[in-house]
Amino acid sequence: MRLTYTLLPLLTSKPALAFFPTQWKEVVFGFGGTSHVAMTDEIFEDRAKAYFPTIPKLTKKMKQARDEIGEANADVDDNQINAHWHCDGETFEAAKARITQLKNEAIAALKADDATGGRKAVGGALHTIQDFYSHSNWAELGNSGANLDLQRDGNIGAYTATFEETTCSSCKFTILDPFCSLFNCDANTNGFTKLTSGYYYGEDTPASGEIPDHKCNHGGYTDTPLGATIGFIAGPPMPGINKDSLNCGWSPHWKLHNRAVAGAKDATKIFFDDIKAELDDERALRLLFGVGPTLAFAIDTTGSMSSVISATRSIAISIAESRIGTAEEPGLYIVSPFNDPSVGPLTVTSSLDQFKSAINRLFASGGGDCPELIMAGMIAAVSKMEKGSTLIAFTDAAPLDASRQGELLAAATEKNIAIWIFKYNSNCDDGGRSLKSRADSVSDKVYAEVAAATGGQYLTGPVSEVRRINELLDSLITGDASPIIKVHEAIVTSSESITYSIPSDSYMSKLTCSFSDLSGSSLTISYTTPSGSPLDTSSPGVTLTSLSSSQFLSILTPSPGEYKATISGTGRFSLLCSGTSDIDLTYFNFAKVGGRVGHTGWYPLKTPPPYNQKIGAVAEITGPFSSATFTFRRPADESVIQVAEMTAGSGEEGFPRTNSFFNILQLPEEQFYVYVEGKDDKGVGYKRVVESITVPVFSEVEIPLKGNQTVEDYPNPPESSSSSAAPSSGTSTCFVDWIYYFDDLYDYDVYCDELWVCETFVQYGICDDGDDFDWNDGLSCDHRDGCSGVNN
Repeated sequence: MRLTYTLLPLLTSKPALAFFPTQWKEVVFGFGGTSHVAMTDEIFEDRAKAYFPTIPKLTKKMKQARDEIGEANADVDDNQINAHWHCDGETFEAAKARITQLKNEAIAALKADDATGGRKAVGGALHTIQDFYSHSNWAELGNSGANLDLQRDGNIGAYTATFEETTCSSCKFTILDPFCSLFNCDANTNGFTKLTSGYYYGEDTPASGEIPDHKCNHGGYTDTPLGATIGFIAGPPMPGINKDSLNCGWSPHWKLHNRAVAGAKDATKIFFDDIKAELDDERALRLLFGVGPTLAFAIDTTGSMSSVISATRSIAISIAESRIGTAEEPGLYIVSPFNDPSVGPLTVTSSLDQFKSAINRLFASGGGDCPELIMAGMIAAVSKMEKGSTLIAFTDAAPLDASRQGELLAAATEKNIAIWIFKYNSNCDDGGRSLKSRADSVSDKVYAEVAAATGGQYLTGPVSEVRRINELLDSLITGDASPIIKVHEAIVTSSESITYSIPSDSYMSKLTCSFSDLSGSSLTISYTTPSGSPLDTSSPGVTLTSLSSSQFLSILTPSPGEYKATISGTGRFSLLCSGTSDIDLTYFNFAKVGGRVGHTGWYPLKTPPPYNQKIGAVAEITGPFSSATFTFRRPADESVIQVAEMTAGSGEEGFPRTNSFFNILQLPEEQFYVYVEGKDDKGVGYKRVVESITVPVFSEVEIPLKGNQTVEDYPNPPESSSSSAAPSSGTSTCFVDWIYYFDDLYDYDVYCDELWVCETFVQYGICDDGDDFDWNDGLSCDHRDGCSGVNN
C-alpha cells in the first residue's frame, strides 16, 4: 500500500520539521520545526543585544540585515549536488574549508564596506555549520554543544570515519512505531565511535554514486536511489540518521532533533563572535548588523547646480555629525555624482571623514545641454546600498537616460530602496515655464513614477527652497521609520474635500506627513488631533514646512489615536505619512517554493508577481500588536481592492511565530499597495503599508508553489483517475488523481470518480471499509464517513 507509506506520517501526526530553510515550509512537508532562518534570527538578535547594549531593540534597518543573512542561509538549500555544503557523506574537511573561505570573504567584504557581500557570506557559512548538527552523528556520540574543530583551527579529520569503516547498522523492525513505517533507527549508530554523517542519493559523494551498506544514509522519503519524486510517492522512507525534523518519516533520528538544534545555535553564536573578533573594527561590525541608516545621495554636478550642491553639502554633513555616537549614526555613506556625459566617481564608505571629503569635493561645472545621466547615477548608488535604505537625488534637469528607468526600478525594488527626487526649477526641461504649467513634462512623469514605485516622493520647487528641507531630510535618513499611508497622484475637486485617517499607535515616538506634487488652485491642508481639535502647528514638537509644491509635517511624541489630514481645493497631490514605532511591518513578500528536494520552503519572489496564477505570500509584523488585517488598496485613493486573508503562525515550539503570516493568494489585475492594520496591545489602532507599489503582471512562467514531489510524476497512473474524466453518478469509488498544489493550507486533493474528496483516505491511507489502495485498484469510500465535497 504505497500511499499509506507516503501520506500517513505526514497527516496523522503533527509534524515539526526543522533544519528546513525557512519558517514556512512547503505544505507537503508538513509544518513546524526550527528552520535555518529561525535559528539564525534568534542568534542574530542575541548577538545584537550583546554587541550593541545601548540599542534596546532591533531597528527596521537591523531587521533588514538579519533577513538578508537569513535569506542567504536558506539559499544554500537550492544546491542539491555538493555534499560538503550540507556536511553530508563525511565531507567534514571540505565543509570546514568552505566555512573558512566564506568567513574570510565576509570579513574582506565588510572591511571594504560591502554590507550585502558580507551578509551573504555569513549566511552561506551558517547553513553549513548548522547542517553539521542535524546530518552528522555528533549528537548521537553524546555531544550537546558546538564542535569548534569545524569552524576554528582543529583537526576534525583525526576522528572522522574513513570510507571503508562501518558507521551504521540496520534499523529494527517494530510494531511499536506504526507511524514510522514499522522501523526504528534509534540504535543504528550504537557502538560506532567515529564521526560520520549520512550519505544522500544524488549528491557528489561518493564519486561512484553507490552508497555502501556499511555507511549511514541521510534518510527520509526523498533520500532514495530511485530519485526524490519516486521515493516520496512510493515510500517507504529510507532508514538513516538525519535529525532535520521531529517527524520520523522524514528524520529517522528525530528524537535527537532538539539536541541538534541546541548544538547548531551554540555554533552559530560562536561564529558571530569569531567574526567580531577577527574584524576588530566597530564600523564593520555595525555594517554587518545594519546599525544606523545609510546616508546616500545622487547629485547632479552641472554648473546650474552650484547653490543646490552647497546647501546639500551643508545639510548632509550637519545631519551626519549630529548623530555621532547615537543609534542613528549612519553605518554607510554613499555619494554618486552625475552629469552629462559622465557618472562618478562613486564613494562608498563607513567613514564620516571620507564621506565629508567626498561631498566637499563636489563642484558644479559644465552643463551646456540640459538632460543629465540621473538614472545612471542612481543605479550606481543603488548597486552599493543596503536593503531597506533611502536614496536622495538632487537635480534641476530632465533625464538623459530615461530609457534606463526600468533597470533602476528593478534594482531598487529588489532591495526595497525608497527613492526621493528633488528637482529644482531651471530653464532645463520646462524652458522656464511656471511650475503649475509643466505637469506633463518628461521630468515630472519619469521622476514621479520612480518615486511612487519605490516608496519615495518627488518634490519640485525653486532653488531658494533647498535650505528649507533640513527637517525633511533628517526624517528620511533614519533606520526605523515605517510608512503608514501612501497615496499617489490623487485628485481633489472644488466640490469636495478629502480626509485621511492617520493612526498613531501607543508606541509611536514620531509622526511625519509629506504632501508632494501639489498642483492646482487654492489647495489647502488642515490637520486635526485625536481629540478632534485643530492641530496647533506652533506647539512644541510640531514642525510644519510649506514649500511651493509640497508641505511637510513632523510631530514628536504624537498622542495615541487618530490624526486626520484634510485637503481641499482643486488639483492633484501625493501623500506619504510615516511613523517611528515599536510596531513594524517587517516585510510582506510574494513567494515561491524553493530549496533542494526534501528541504523546501517559501522564498521571496524576485520578479513582479503574476495575476493570472496563484502566488504565495509571507509577512512578518514585529512589536506589541494584537490583531492584523491585510488588504490590497488602490494607490490613488486608498480604496480596498481585496482583503488578503493571511494565516498566522501558531507560535508553538518549532512552528512559525504568531507574528508571521502566510497564505496562497490570487492577485487582482491592477496595481496596488499592501496594507496591514489592526490594534496594538492597548487597543489603539495602527496601520502600515509596504513602501513600493505592487504591479502584477501576466506570466507564462509557472511560479512553483510545490516541490518536485507529486503523484502525477509517478509512472503510468490509471486513465480512470484523471481529474478531467466525466464523473459517474451514483458511485463512490475513489482514485488518487494527483497531490495537487493546495488551495487550502492543509488539504490534499484525492478525487473520487464523481469528484468527491475522500478525506478519510487522505488521513489514514485506507477507506472506512479497510481496503488497501493501489494505483490500479480502486477502493470504495462511504460518502457519509469517508468523503466530503471537493475543496477547490
